Amino acid sequence: AHSLEKVREAKLQKADFAVFSPIFSTPNKGEPVGLAKLREVCEKVRPFPVLALGGINETNYKAILEVADGFGAIRFLNVAENLRKLAGEISRKAAKIAKIAKKERKD
Repeated sequence: AHSLEKVREAKLQKADFAVFSPIFSTPNKGEPVGLAKLREVCEKVRPFPVLALGGINETNYKAILEVADGFGAIRFLNVAENLRKLAGEISRKAAKIAKIAKKERKD
C-alpha cells in the first residue's frame, strides 16, 4: 500500500496485515513516504499490523521496528550476518503480529 486509504482498505477486507512502502529511497520504487508517514499510518490503523518495505537497511531497521510491526528488505535480508542479528527482533515482532491477527479475526 502507498497510502493510508489503501491500508484502511486492507483492514476492511480483513487482511492479516498491510505492507506500506516505500519508506526510504530504493531503486525504481517511486518517492519514499518516510518514517513520519509510516508512524502516522500505523497509529491510525492500530491494532491492525503494518509492515514496512523499501530502502530498509542496517542503518534504519531499528527505527522501523520502533514504528511498524515488522518489515521486508530484500537486499538487507540476503546477508547471513544481518539475518542472525535480526533473528530475535523479528521473532518478537512476528509473535506480536500473530497475536493481533488472531484477535482481529475474532472481532
